[in-house]
Amino acid sequence: MKTIQIGKRLIGDEHPCFIIAEAGSNHNRELETAKKLIDVAVEAGADAVKFQTYFAKTLYSKKAPRLSEMDGRCDDQETPYELIKRLEMPREWHLTLNNYCKEKGIMFLSTPFDYQAVDELNALDIPVFKIASFDLSNIPFIKYIAKLGKPIIISTGVSNLEDVRVSIEAMKQEGNNQIVLLQCTSQYPTKIEDINLRVMDTLKDEFGTLVGLSDHCIYNEPSLAAVARGAKVIEKHYTLDKSTQGPDHKFALEPHELKALVKSIRLIESSMGEGEKKI
Repeated sequence: MKTIQIGKRLIGDEHPCFIIAEAGSNHNRELETAKKLIDVAVEAGADAVKFQTYFAKTLYSKKAPRLSEMDGRCDDQETPYELIKRLEMPREWHLTLNNYCKEKGIMFLSTPFDYQAVDELNALDIPVFKIASFDLSNIPFIKYIAKLGKPIIISTGVSNLEDVRVSIEAMKQEGNNQIVLLQCTSQYPTKIEDINLRVMDTLKDEFGTLVGLSDHCIYNEPSLAAVARGAKVIEKHYTLDKSTQGPDHKFALEPHELKALVKSIRLIESSMGEGEKKI
């Protein structure tokens, strides 16, 4: 049975699901809000809290047109570049938030979207790298991360099986076989009928990796069903308040919902048993 180690946590069939509370950019570029999000993740019992580290200039052209899904979530007439620029996490927060997480007893993670972010996060000795779906086909970037020799959790939205295969091979070429593949549907929020949980089985059978779910659904049921199907990592967005303006707040869980999700996952794990039929 495959097992990998993330910090002090073992991830595998014989170990509890690794739960990532995805704060993302829901800090709205306010440091105290970011710290409150960490507090919420700790209170909920999550294993890790994850942010996102990007520069607007490396994600969007200033000429990129407004996206339809921004309507009702962002300032009127705001472009993707302007939105991302407004939400950029200051890089000096890394050390502050990492230390705050250590103080609170939870793992600090952040998804890097550029090479500088990888270097900065690696300098903090984060125990695992999370790669977003949109970088799954960015092979030079994936290889750069894989060379560091740390476990990699990678989402597989906007991709087919061959795309995933190429990414896996790239990581293995750098000697890194510590991989968790997350089934992911890149809709925000994801419609319940588009979750496609059975893809986890396909990924596990095809590549022999640990699998999990990056869940953008407004409901908790897909994550719970994923755990019952063998997901070893669950990633779920959360916020302090769904009514806050921003791209990710409306489909994120509020604190009481995140706490309920973690509790339910642990109850499901407790109910699984060892498989022996006995009186």
